[in-house]
Amino acid sequence: MSEKFENSSYRNTCINCKDAPGVHEINFNVWLCRLCFNARMQDIKAPHIQWPNRETVDTVLEGVYYMAYIHKDKTWQHMFLSDSIKGDRGIVCYTVDEDYFLTDPLGNPWTRRFKYFVLYNRSFLINGGRLFERIPKSFQYTGDWQTVRKDILERAAALNEATNSEFRGNVAIAIVMQSKAIYYINPNKMKKFCFEYECERIPFKEKSPECSIPIKKDDIITRHDPFPPARKF
Repeated sequence: MSEKFENSSYRNTCINCKDAPGVHEINFNVWLCRLCFNARMQDIKAPHIQWPNRETVDTVLEGVYYMAYIHKDKTWQHMFLSDSIKGDRGIVCYTVDEDYFLTDPLGNPWTRRFKYFVLYNRSFLINGGRLFERIPKSFQYTGDWQTVRKDILERAAALNEATNSEFRGNVAIAIVMQSKAIYYINPNKMKKFCFEYECERIPFKEKSPECSIPIKKDDIITRHDPFPPARKF
């Protein structure tokens, strides 16, 4: 899996070396120099690291590599980090592309590119329905909710419906939890739900608005990877 990371100015300091310039942000305001970052990547991808034996995923970057491990048996030809998105206090999202080059029984090519906006959440928003006035007092909206930054949700939704885009209909948000659970979200359906029920807020001590959705809305959020969709030849 190839990588594309966002470089920063050299005002940041490597948390390991203390005096070397930090050029890779692995968490909110946590930086590594090139040498320490490369060592970390080798450690994450090394054969002796057994993801099934790891109890937690601890950063958004680890979330990317854990998702890559989960997707390792899919039939993609290329998987790569295509971009990083910064939030108020550092990188909050990476985009991951998967390319498929297949052939149908008649020998016709079937090519698709799918994009995941990979986020990291440590925990659920508990009983999120209580925070939003327009949510019906219905059983399906109680319990755990997932949260996505509004700017990332809108960016994913716009790309998913962009005319003449190779990603039209091929975009999903993937939330990797600290518990190693992964939730996949249809960004356009979530955007519509949050607009209709006004499920938007700015958390305490944060600056950017977030949108939330109950995990029971299984027509919008699911534990099952939506890509590639089933093909009927």
